[in-house]
Amino acid sequence: MPARAAALAHADDLADFVAVSPSSYHAAHEVARRLQDAGFTRLDETASWPAQAGGRFVVVRDGAVIAWAVPTDAAGTTPVHVLGAHTDSPASN
Repeated sequence: MPARAAALAHADDLADFVAVSPSSYHAAHEVARRLQDAGFTRLDETASWPAQAGGRFVVVRDGAVIAWAVPTDAAGTTPVHVLGAHTDSPASN
């Protein structure tokens, strides 16, 4: 895909995300839906969270999402990388 077409597709995808995310709650559920479409397994926050090698998981609570992927070659000493973002905008006041 040429760079211009890729940029336009990305902008269209962002616009779609914003359109279905009028609040942080909507944004969190859209993020989880997209992660599930990408192969992540949605978990209940009160259930035990698995950590098997090769697993990809997502948990939603209100307007928050936590997701993690465990490398297929993970061991007890494999480093953990944490990234964070917020979903308070766009939102109506």
